[in-house]
Amino acid sequence: MKFTSSGYLTKVYNDPIEFGKLVQKVTASIQVLQENLGFEALAFTGQSGSAMAYAVSAITGIPLICVRKTTDGSHATRLVEGPAGIDISKYLIMDDFTASGDTVRRIIESISTPGNMYYSQDEVAKCVGAFMYLKEGHQKEEIGDIKIYHMESPECHYGIQLSLHDLLRDGTYREWTGRS
Repeated sequence: MKFTSSGYLTKVYNDPIEFGKLVQKVTASIQVLQENLGFEALAFTGQSGSAMAYAVSAITGIPLICVRKTTDGSHATRLVEGPAGIDISKYLIMDDFTASGDTVRRIIESISTPGNMYYSQDEVAKCVGAFMYLKEGHQKEEIGDIKIYHMESPECHYGIQLSLHDLLRDGTYREWTGRS
């Protein structure tokens, strides 16, 4: 049996080794953005957002906020799930690319709507930007007052290449080979 993937997710599905390299680059960019923007969580939606968000969260320890599509058919009773008991005041959206900006707007609206969260919140968390991990299809620099970042954004790097060894939060060394 042969499978196909949609063109924009080919980098995710076709080559796990290349996807691992992409995860390293995205993680380095996200860590720099976190230092500069001070966000406490990554928000994502759908398959393309989750493909990268889970990997980056596992490496960095940054909590995730999952915003479900109203038509995803899941067993969840809420549209938005996040880390229970953790106060999130700022978050960064993660997705593959943006064309119209509808996904970014939907994530912000879902997180801001009372009743969509599993836990209570005193104030609405603020979106500090959106990071698009695939440059292909990226057409916007901002959506309203939300800045769009990508790996080539000057705000996303120190000017040095970080290795996965540099990124592991527990200080253990593991050479990236693409295999676990």
